[in-house]
Amino acid sequence: MLLTETDDLARFVAERGTGKIRKARYDAAFAKFKKAVSGMKISSGHKSRCLTAGFGPSRSYLYDFKTYHPSLYLNDIERRMTQLINGRYAIVFHDKMLTSQVLDAYADVPTVHAFSKKGRVEFWSPEFLRLASQDSAEMTIFMKPVNGAGGKGAMRFKVRGGLVETDGRMIPAKEYIEDLAASRKDLVFLHCLEQSSFMNSLNPGSINTVRLLSMRDPETREIFVPRGVVRVGNKATGPVDNFSSGGYAYDLDTETGIIGRGQAKKDKTAAKIQGHIDDPDRRIEGLRLPDFDRVLKQAITLHECLPFANYIGWDLCLREDGISVIEANNTTDVDVIQMHGPLLTDERVSRFYRHHHII
Repeated sequence: MLLTETDDLARFVAERGTGKIRKARYDAAFAKFKKAVSGMKISSGHKSRCLTAGFGPSRSYLYDFKTYHPSLYLNDIERRMTQLINGRYAIVFHDKMLTSQVLDAYADVPTVHAFSKKGRVEFWSPEFLRLASQDSAEMTIFMKPVNGAGGKGAMRFKVRGGLVETDGRMIPAKEYIEDLAASRKDLVFLHCLEQSSFMNSLNPGSINTVRLLSMRDPETREIFVPRGVVRVGNKATGPVDNFSSGGYAYDLDTETGIIGRGQAKKDKTAAKIQGHIDDPDRRIEGLRLPDFDRVLKQAITLHECLPFANYIGWDLCLREDGISVIEANNTTDVDVIQMHGPLLTDERVSRFYRHHHII
């Protein structure tokens, strides 16, 4: 059910909870938000407005406050509070190695070729060791921090005949990975997936994904998917498609599968790449996402397989022969969703967040 009467809806959502649990969580989240805002290069007046409203500075142009009352948006303090929804099981989604091992029983996930901890490689997959010893073998590996977010620290490299080319030199793949591990925090090295022709056509230089937000209804315990986006990378984002890194996010109607308007952050980086795939020959707005029904069912079915989880942000890779789960996240960046419309206009979503002491 959509709450469409603006005044009634604003009153319904504006009545944020006043219980002790929410207050304690809000105060803790506010302290972290205040610290983040204090470090921003904006005027003191702007900082004060951000702290009063609960929104970071970019929300003034990402969100449509002219059409929707600010109370209909999950603010940035409340977004931080959503990290507590899954309770002690949040670790399953924070630790990418653990996520892969848990989901491997239910879904297609990228093969973990290596895993490093505290600067040392602790695990090599038998497949990697076999391919790395073959002169004719070739594979692409995607590396990312075990506890990373937003695509930060991610990179992609090719292994040919057991060697990696770097700075004009060819060095053994194992040595190359060990060098990366020694200079960074905990890392996971994954087999790089091949995306479908449709997703590849959006930007061949990155793995372009579908982000779906799934929730467990507190009363019925049924899973529902209220919102989604199609994320597309570009030259600025490198091998990832993350919106926070400058990528594009297209609205995805989770009822019909129709792709909507695309948008990037309006900063100096994004301004240089506007129009990347919205030119007349490469426009995707208005198209239906290929195999959407299967994509939606995948997210719902997988969430049902994880009875301990109430809230998951899925990153799905569409392949020609199926769907792979790149990540299952403990929470989601709400800006990438709410720039296409506030979350709290959906009564199911509002009641979900209220049940979990978020609003």
